[in-house]
Amino acid sequence: MSKKQYQSICKRITERILGFLEQGIVPWQKPWNGGKANAPRSVSTKKVYRGTNLAILGCAGYESPWWLTFGQAKKLGGQVRKGEKSFPIHYWKFHPAQDCKTCLGGQPLCEHCGGSGKYQPFPSLFSFNVFSANQCDGLPEKYYPAIKDDDEVRDFNPVDACDEIIANYPDSPKVYHDQADSCHYRPSADEVHMVKPEKFISDEEYYSTFFHELVHSTGHKKRLAREGVTGLNFFGSHEYSKEELVAELGSTFLCAIAGIDRSSVIQNSASYISGWKSKLSENEDWIVWAGSRSSKACDHILGTEYEGK
Repeated sequence: MSKKQYQSICKRITERILGFLEQGIVPWQKPWNGGKANAPRSVSTKKVYRGTNLAILGCAGYESPWWLTFGQAKKLGGQVRKGEKSFPIHYWKFHPAQDCKTCLGGQPLCEHCGGSGKYQPFPSLFSFNVFSANQCDGLPEKYYPAIKDDDEVRDFNPVDACDEIIANYPDSPKVYHDQADSCHYRPSADEVHMVKPEKFISDEEYYSTFFHELVHSTGHKKRLAREGVTGLNFFGSHEYSKEELVAELGSTFLCAIAGIDRSSVIQNSASYISGWKSKLSENEDWIVWAGSRSSKACDHILGTEYEGK
C-alpha cells in the first residue's frame, strides 16, 4: 500500500470524526448504548467492531447494532434507501514473514531481519463503506431491532462488571487511593494513583477515570511499550496528546463493555471539543493510530486475543 493510499484512508476516517465533533459529539466518549450486547457488529462476520470502527459506528445513532455493505444488503434481499450516507471503516491485513533479501540471514545487525533471515512486512490498511441495517429496507427482520439479551440485562451490574475487569487485569500496576484532587499513572514506579471512590460525583465517573489510568499503564515498557508512556513527554506535546487520545478511547471501550453510559459522565465542553477538532484536523492519521492502540490496550487489560479485524 502506498503512502498516498494510507493518507487517503486516514483522511476519510478523520473527516467522519470531525463531523461528529462539529455536532458536539465526542465519539470516544460514548460509542454505543445498551452495554456490550448492542456493540456495533458486522452482518457478514457477526463480530463486534473494534478500535476506531467501533467509535465511528457506535455514535451514529442507530438502534440496530448490525452493519453491512451495499452489496451485502442486496444479497440479503434488501437495499440501502436512496440518499443514505455510508460510514467508512478500515481493517489491517497482516502478511506472513518473508525471506530477507538484504542479508539472507547472514548479518546479525541487519535492520530488516536482525540476522534471522526473516522479516515481518508492514501490514496493509484497507477501507470500505458500510450502512446500518436501519438505513436499509427489505432485510430480514432480525437485523432491525436492538439485541435483547435477557440474562445479561436482568443480572447485569455495571459496578460489579467494572470491578471484575480491574481484578482480572494480568500483571496490573499497583493502585493507591491516596490523592486529594487528581488521578494519574506514574510510569517510573508503575503505579496508578487515584482519588478515593466516594469523592467522585458518581460511581460511573470513578470507573471511567480509573479505566483511563489503567489504559495508560498498558503503555509501560514491560507491557505494550507505547512511546507516549515510555518517553519523556511534556504536557501538550504531540506524543502526550496522542497517548491521551489512546487512554480516552480505551476508557470508553471498557466503560461500554461494563455497561456504563459515558454520556452521564463527561460533559462535552466547547473547549474540549474545539481542542480535539484542532488536533485531529492537523493530524489526520491520529485517530487510526490511537484506535488501533486503544484496542490493543483493552485486549491486554481484558486478557483477550482476537483474530481478524
